[in-house]
Amino acid sequence: MSAERQLDNAVESAVRSTMSHFNSSLADYGIFVTGNDSLPIFERTLEEQLFTPGELEGYSNLSQVSISSSSASFDTDRDILNPDIFKYQINETMKYQAPIQMAGVFCRPFEES
Repeated sequence: MSAERQLDNAVESAVRSTMSHFNSSLADYGIFVTGNDSLPIFERTLEEQLFTPGELEGYSNLSQVSISSSSASFDTDRDILNPDIFKYQINETMKYQAPIQMAGVFCRPFEES
C-alpha cells in the first residue's frame, strides 16, 4: 500500500469516526451537531489507522507513514446556532423523512383491512 493511499484511508476513517459521534437525541429532529470532544476523536482515530514500525517488520514494499504534526478544524460558518443553518438541516432531513412518513399514513388503512 502506498503511503499516500494509507494516509487517505486514515483521514477518511478519522472523519467518519468523528462525524459518527453526533448528538443522537437531536438527530431525531434533523439536527446534526457534535460536541467539543470531536477533535480528540479525530486525532486518536487518525493515529490508530497508521501502521507502526512493528507492523511493517518483514515487509520491504510498504511505506512507513508518520505524522509529525497535524491540525483539524471544523467550519464555524456552519454553526447550528445560525438560523439559516438550523432551518437547512431540518429541511434536508424532512426532504427524506416526510415522504416515508406519508407513505406509512396512506398505507395504514390497507394494513387494517
